[in-house]
Amino acid sequence: MLRLWDLKFSAFGVFYGGLGALFLFTKKAKESFWAWLDAFTLATLFCLFFLHLGHFFNGSNYGIPTGLPWGIVFISISIPFTTPLHPTPLYSALLSFFIFAYGMKRSRQTHLLGVVGSLGIMLYSISAFLIDFLHGAPSLNSKINFLGIAVLGLVALIHCSHQTYNGENP
Repeated sequence: MLRLWDLKFSAFGVFYGGLGALFLFTKKAKESFWAWLDAFTLATLFCLFFLHLGHFFNGSNYGIPTGLPWGIVFISISIPFTTPLHPTPLYSALLSFFIFAYGMKRSRQTHLLGVVGSLGIMLYSISAFLIDFLHGAPSLNSKINFLGIAVLGLVALIHCSHQTYNGENP
């Protein structure tokens, strides 16, 4: 957890840590968690777009072999495949961008705090879980892994907490 020099950052780890820090900050400062969640989620989705583009250009988080016309051949010694692969970082980048754009549009239409943030988290979490089935890294050979369980748990937590929230500022 403390080895930052190996560059194996998890976007979900950063997001969960930031979400926990946001919760603690808003409780200590007596601010509305739901209002900050909206801003935090939109900013995070915007940053995730660039993170996934970086993964694509770095050649990491590559997908499984595919026969589809948009499959990409990576020429790298670290990738064990020489056939076209699913460009999963591009899938993730596009989904991040579309969820961000939808969240921005939705934030102008709704006046309930937390709707945009929780919806963005749920959409991104579900899409990341589904894209995980297309990852081709040998270390990701078990498709139902801790990340998938954590993602689905977060979706359930957001859904349950949002159902009990009545739209008022604390």
